[in-house]
Amino acid sequence: MLSFYFTGLCSFIWVYQDELIELAVVGIDGLQALIKSVLFIFLLNFVPDALRFVMIGVIKGLGLQNRILLIHMLTQGPQVILLQILFVFVLDWGMIGIWLAKFVVEATILISYIYILTTCDWEQQALQSKERQKKEQ
Repeated sequence: MLSFYFTGLCSFIWVYQDELIELAVVGIDGLQALIKSVLFIFLLNFVPDALRFVMIGVIKGLGLQNRILLIHMLTQGPQVILLQILFVFVLDWGMIGIWLAKFVVEATILISYIYILTTCDWEQQALQSKERQKKEQ
């Protein structure tokens, strides 16, 4: 999660370095306009992000953490960086591209979690969870 924000911050500084220098000299009006331009996509990121954390608890409770390891390795590293390069530099979407890339990654993770939870055998996982709890006690 922290890698998203760090990558986004670095991309933001790289793309908007001239604007940031101008904001430091001119004032805060340009910053307010920039925030207003990306506020919707920024807030849209919280929906899959919040649902993902709820599903992490369910997946851990079912003991399916090993199934989500590959998802995180592929999405939180290469996918977000490649999407940010595509959206920011190739398509020239600027700040919106940074947050849109994060949204696409979060949505991909959320869809993967939904797939894992809908395809698992809940009765078998519940029995295995009970056995794990007995071993821990």
